[in-house]
Amino acid sequence: MAAAETKPPPRTGAKFVCHEDGTEWGDFEGLRRHLRAKTAWSNAGLVGCRVSVLLENREWSEGLVAQYHRSSGKHCVEFRHSGARRWLMMLRTAFYIVDRGPCDEETKEPEGLTKLQDEPWTFAEDLSLAFARAQSVLHDCYGGRTQEIGHKTLGHVCVTDDDRRRATEDRGSLLYGELLPRGVHKALDSRHLDAGRATSVYDLGAGTGKVALQAFLQFPNLTKVHGVELSLARFHVAERALLALAARDDNAARVSQRTPGAHIEVSMNDQTLSITHGNLMRTRDVGNASIVMLETEVPTDTFAEFSSLLDACQEGCRLLTYLDLRRVWRLPGQPFPFQQLEANRSFADRYPTSWSVQRGHHLFLWVKVLKPGVAGVAFAQGRAAPPVVPSKRRSRRRDDMPPLVFGKRRVQSTCAIC
Repeated sequence: MAAAETKPPPRTGAKFVCHEDGTEWGDFEGLRRHLRAKTAWSNAGLVGCRVSVLLENREWSEGLVAQYHRSSGKHCVEFRHSGARRWLMMLRTAFYIVDRGPCDEETKEPEGLTKLQDEPWTFAEDLSLAFARAQSVLHDCYGGRTQEIGHKTLGHVCVTDDDRRRATEDRGSLLYGELLPRGVHKALDSRHLDAGRATSVYDLGAGTGKVALQAFLQFPNLTKVHGVELSLARFHVAERALLALAARDDNAARVSQRTPGAHIEVSMNDQTLSITHGNLMRTRDVGNASIVMLETEVPTDTFAEFSSLLDACQEGCRLLTYLDLRRVWRLPGQPFPFQQLEANRSFADRYPTSWSVQRGHHLFLWVKVLKPGVAGVAFAQGRAAPPVVPSKRRSRRRDDMPPLVFGKRRVQSTCAIC
């Protein structure tokens, strides 16, 4: 068993690559430590750092960490623009380090990495060896274009006029942005979507397929990962990445199905990863998913159809959405079937994305608490939901109400002269 778990190095040579800066490492443990050290800080080492802090869940303010108070565990942050000083519990505060400043070896990266092994970190992002391997393979399959940011990413520039025309015909949206690998890792961890105990992930609006491929590589318990993408150009990017995965000699991945330009499926051990070119609104088997990823915009005039798709999800299914589903729900007569995950209710629960790398973006995470309703069942069967007939509420006439005397119920008398 141990021999089966020891994989030969990837095609990049005898090194494993960090997708963020391209540095190479000889083993996964070294790579994982390198990735964790980028976010690591200690209480003492944070003093002197320039940070950006989310205050009152409203706005980001930049300041300098001036002091650390050991007995309270709080740091004093001096904000540059307002001149205010705030004592903050940094472990409970959404912030990122803009500049580590003149700090000691404890926070240097990567020169101080060797010494970091013996230093106590107050915080470091919880990254697994599985994540370290997945992001390295991802980096290779996408030709080093994994950590793309801004509005000129491959997923933006590859879109064609045919894609735009089809999106207009299908009432779809080509608005694009990507969850970065660290964002995917956080979204799928045990506090959020809990992919470690799931069996299937559906990525609807899969873009270039990075999220689906990372989930497939990072969680071998997932027997099915499926992506759907409306843009043919983005589908082709995902298709090339899956072909690159199958061409590697460090895994058992193989192409099990392929219709060029329409569908591709890769199998590895007991797992399958498939990407389909199509409209996510026609994903009739969404009820088979343990987790549904919807990091996509949806036009307002499709909210009713989108709600039927959501209602078709099974009870207990977990979802990540770009939109707040409470504002999207358009099924009158059916109760709202989702509950926001506790860990996600704070606006400080943020995920690194291509448009917000450091600050992160607040996406919405849900669990479906009700079984599919009438609309969801109809959607799964490919038919229109029956029209909802609003129940008529009987108006209570004045003589239906019990007579009141000074706010108290009056007992009616049977005496004719009363």
